[in-house]
Amino acid sequence: MLRSVSYKKSEFNFPVSLQTLIIEMKRLGDELHYLEEKGKVLEQDSEMTGLQATVSGLSTRLKTVLAQAQAKRIEVEGRQSAPEQQKLHLIEYQQLLQDLECWVTETYTQITADISVGSSDQIREQIANNQTLQRDLCRREQQLRELQEKCGRVEGDSHIISLAKEMTDHLAFLSQTIGDTRFVLQNRLHQLKVRVCKHRPTCPYVSS
Repeated sequence: MLRSVSYKKSEFNFPVSLQTLIIEMKRLGDELHYLEEKGKVLEQDSEMTGLQATVSGLSTRLKTVLAQAQAKRIEVEGRQSAPEQQKLHLIEYQQLLQDLECWVTETYTQITADISVGSSDQIREQIANNQTLQRDLCRREQQLRELQEKCGRVEGDSHIISLAKEMTDHLAFLSQTIGDTRFVLQNRLHQLKVRVCKHRPTCPYVSS
């Protein structure tokens, strides 16, 4: 489904440990956000409430550390030349692109799998899970649009411009793939809702 574009950090000969840390923290933030959304649709009990509080606390602490790291990055960038900053930004965009690719591939595989036959409660859980994916998809689409804009503003030598152009082209392809994923996800949600409504005189999804 997806073609792959990869760039080696060694191409840039630039220290990226702080930038890599920031990107990894953002990825962890995405995972915590997904867990928070997932917890909202699961049956609530004392154990679940405790887990939600733990996830929320981790998310809050992560945001604090991330803000500190980003402030440090701004300080470091202020002492660097424009070409070095462009290289650092391009590495960031490349890693974000790879993260988007992985998410789309995993999500597409998940939503194109056969719908498991189960009880109404199990199907409703599948609906809730897919609705969570749908919200995550909207957020990922926003990330992709922002990344396209950033790649379009990259300046530098011919090598940097060439890599930025290749990434921009790949982002256009990825945008189409995300559109296809949205279409498949909407169809899957419809199928799941139809299955629930077949077994209930009053369908909770009739107006969805």
